[in-house]
Amino acid sequence: MPAETAATQKPNTHQPFRHILLVLDWYMPVIHAGLAKYAAQHNWHLAAWYALRRNWEMDSFEGDGVIANILDDKTAEQIARFDVPVVQINSNRVLPNSAVVETNDDETAELASNYLIGRGFRSFAAYCDELWITPRIQRFPKLIEEAGYECPLWVMKGVSYGQTIARLTEQLKQRPKPIACFANNDVLAKHILDAARRLRLSVPDDVAVLGCENNELICESSPIPLSSIDMNFAKLGYEAARRMDQLIDGAALSDEALIVPPVGIVSRASTDVTAIAHHKVRQAVIYIRENVQHGITVDDVLVEVKMSRPGLDKAFRKHLGWLPGEEIRRTRMRIAKRLLTETDQKITTIASACGYTNENALYTAFRREFGVSPGEYRDRGSHG
Repeated sequence: MPAETAATQKPNTHQPFRHILLVLDWYMPVIHAGLAKYAAQHNWHLAAWYALRRNWEMDSFEGDGVIANILDDKTAEQIARFDVPVVQINSNRVLPNSAVVETNDDETAELASNYLIGRGFRSFAAYCDELWITPRIQRFPKLIEEAGYECPLWVMKGVSYGQTIARLTEQLKQRPKPIACFANNDVLAKHILDAARRLRLSVPDDVAVLGCENNELICESSPIPLSSIDMNFAKLGYEAARRMDQLIDGAALSDEALIVPPVGIVSRASTDVTAIAHHKVRQAVIYIRENVQHGITVDDVLVEVKMSRPGLDKAFRKHLGWLPGEEIRRTRMRIAKRLLTETDQKITTIASACGYTNENALYTAFRREFGVSPGEYRDRGSHG
């Protein structure tokens, strides 16, 4: 008999029935899906009437709890009147006596900066709007500057779309090319694509664009498919629901937020470039990325690019900041993380795809890099 899927799994009718109100000032279907999955498994009624609209009003709520993403004071004031447990998801208005579940913005910024620097860019910009200036978009320019490069933060003001693109076009025109831009979300990333098109700049050769949140409807419908960071929103929703059950059952509130790490970067055409000025270093990086699964070594890279070891080491240090062996290791780790979170492949299969001779070699390298085993990392990134 086939195993039940998440969609067909029957609720646990031994658990008490619970009525939970969902209020999302900022709506993301994947978060809703994570919440709905938990609700289906745990005998909940998830009242999602306020997940799709703003400026709502509700005098009272006779349920068991509220899960909310709060962006404005009006929503915060209304929820505060309800005498029920509250779990907040990525809110910028934090209510007292509520639990908080949020994404790891520091790790997200590090992913973005390492990814774009690793592609050889030396000109950067970050982009957000004034209503939602997240820690990740504030952290990104600092990381770029710590690496020795300039990175302005462009903040979109409350103006029309046409004015927004006109201003962004002027800002983009003034920056050195090629440039890598990191946007606070995928909607804003498309603004950068529009500005680049107005300037007749090539994406990704002149302007590489990395979004955030991996909204597939946006990323994959773009004329140039948009690279983005998968924030693990389904896991975020699922863990928020789990935390709600704990509060209803009498668990104590914690001063610490529950942090959900990002899955990783989903690379698409908008960053599919290696913008490294040194021809031999660029050739070496492309060779490594295309052949790492074959267990290549630095000696193989030297044969490919026809350079001496000291010469290639010096060029890598100057243009990337690390050595060829480090580039091989980084590439292996990126592949391992992606396969662990996006597939159900066995660890042995993943080890082979990363160029390791056996599972133990991957285990040792992965634990040294991230402090957890591959299996533990996969469990951490699962959607419940």
